[in-house]
Amino acid sequence: MKLPGNLNLDKRSLAFIILTVVLIVEVGLFLPLQVSKIRELNKEIATAKNNLANLDRDWPKRSQYLEENENLREEIKMINGKFFSPRQEASMLSFLSSESEGFAIKIEVLKPIDVKERASTKFGVFESLPVMVKATGRFHNLVRFLDYLQNSKYFFEVKKLDIFSGDPYHSIDMIICGLIKE
Repeated sequence: MKLPGNLNLDKRSLAFIILTVVLIVEVGLFLPLQVSKIRELNKEIATAKNNLANLDRDWPKRSQYLEENENLREEIKMINGKFFSPRQEASMLSFLSSESEGFAIKIEVLKPIDVKERASTKFGVFESLPVMVKATGRFHNLVRFLDYLQNSKYFFEVKKLDIFSGDPYHSIDMIICGLIKE
């Protein structure tokens, strides 16, 4: 084959040049792509090995994790039950009234107060419903009743507490707040 510029190439030389150009293109373009794919595959393999090692380590504890998960679900359900819903204000007053009877406490005044505090958290919006309570009873019964409210099935916070002595009954003036979850 005769090329311009006085270059003579036979078929072997031409095949060699073509193969050299193809190899240069493959080494220059395709090899880096393949190397990057191999690197990505190695990362995926390392992640899979790590996941398998974690699975081997954690699988024997699976039943323990499931049990803990169920316990946490129950605890969350119980805690969510400690809040009043927005339309349960009457339930709160009824709860305070009925539970006081078990402690031999006579409630004279049980009145919601309009001052409401709101708090917005990542768990929801909470509102504090204050209730004015005036009651009479024996001192120990009053204290046991307050302790009972603090540890009851609902969230209560005593904002104000005045105890007046008397014989044989003491009187109590307090503002207690129930927590309403909207």
